[in-house]
Amino acid sequence: MKKIVTILSTVLLAVFMLMTGVGQATPIQGALWDPADTFAENPGIGPPGGSPNATFTVNSLDFDSARGTFTYDTWLKGAPASNPNGLVWVSDPDNIKNSFYTSSGHGTFFQFTGTAFFPANVAIRHDDGFWLDLGGTIYDHSGPTVAITDYLGNLPGTYTFTLRYGAWNDFPEVLQAQGVSSVPEPITMLLVGFGMLGVAGIRRKLRS
Repeated sequence: MKKIVTILSTVLLAVFMLMTGVGQATPIQGALWDPADTFAENPGIGPPGGSPNATFTVNSLDFDSARGTFTYDTWLKGAPASNPNGLVWVSDPDNIKNSFYTSSGHGTFFQFTGTAFFPANVAIRHDDGFWLDLGGTIYDHSGPTVAITDYLGNLPGTYTFTLRYGAWNDFPEVLQAQGVSSVPEPITMLLVGFGMLGVAGIRRKLRS
């Protein structure tokens, strides 16, 4: 009986660890300059200087001003009811989330940094250009004036990255990095690992 209780306790602990691992991830860091100057027309040049007007975190990069709750405006607001990117405002002294709209967003500059999973040959759909440092490889697509899709030709994996986007060409505002998502924190990965080891130990005990 004691052995059964021990086995059940180990199973429950493993399940808890696995559930914890699924729920937590390191978010992508975002910064916004509003309004930006002419640098917004070329994301490859970098931020327009000075501190950003607002900072936030997101779990994914996916907005399109013509697509329901994924629109540019709802994405910036980060409202819980329509927040598929998991946007959380960290610093917003100018109350951009309640006053910033696509119609007045001309010349705005975004920068995203962090660690995320990128699928193979990731597709990035955008309308105003982007610049991306993906693990030391530079992809410079700074100049389109219509919504297009660029394929990066990268290998799948977890990368540190910096992505810059200039919202300077009016409607539509589009930035869709398809399949790119934040990754579990290191401690979460350890918990998952311990959980898997616990499951493996239980199987060995049952076989013996």
